[in-house]
Amino acid sequence: MRQPVILRLIGSAARAWWDDDCTRLGASLAFYTLFAIAPILLVATAIAGMVFGAEAVRGEIVGQLDHLVGREGALAVHSLLEGASQRRAGILATVVGGITFLVAATGAFLELQVALNTIWRVKPRPSGHVRAFVMNRLRSFGLVVAIGFLLLVSLSVTAALAALNTWLFDLSPSSSSLWKVASTLVSLVVTTGLFALLFRFLPDVRLRWRDVTTGAAVTAVLFTLGQ
Repeated sequence: MRQPVILRLIGSAARAWWDDDCTRLGASLAFYTLFAIAPILLVATAIAGMVFGAEAVRGEIVGQLDHLVGREGALAVHSLLEGASQRRAGILATVVGGITFLVAATGAFLELQVALNTIWRVKPRPSGHVRAFVMNRLRSFGLVVAIGFLLLVSLSVTAALAALNTWLFDLSPSSSSLWKVASTLVSLVVTTGLFALLFRFLPDVRLRWRDVTTGAAVTAVLFTLGQ
């Protein structure tokens, strides 16, 4: 008797997971992300802060991280971001800090690129060592900036929904459940967009949006449930 499609899909995914050594890839990615999360959030805060104000954005980030790493971890990141935004240094220290910042911020994306290349069974694009290094860093930094703009969009929509929720609550107190649903949907859409960007542009292979949309949506749902 043939197995149901869902069971065959799960079995195939489990075998691919084992063949690609995804446990090792995940551990390596987590290690690099540990060093990259502060620079990435600093860029995102700078971009979104131009519209909403740095302190408001940092507060929103703390609220999101509170669900992921706990209150103490979220406050630690907030203190780090606040200190980095207020720190002043000389030219040499600024240059060295900027280079270190760039390497740290893009390190996690480069490690994710290696993981996606492994999963897609593709080899890195042949190129000169220096040129490849620079181009990979620039592409990764572009994704860091994209995260900042996605955060800006998310905050804008969230602010609009909050205003709408206040108006609806005045009409009907029971409408607060509608706000929760809308807020969750916005979070899913933004997270799906983020994963779609990563899946499409990081691997060294040409992909279409339809190749990554389903995977990005599933990943976003699992990420939201994991929160």
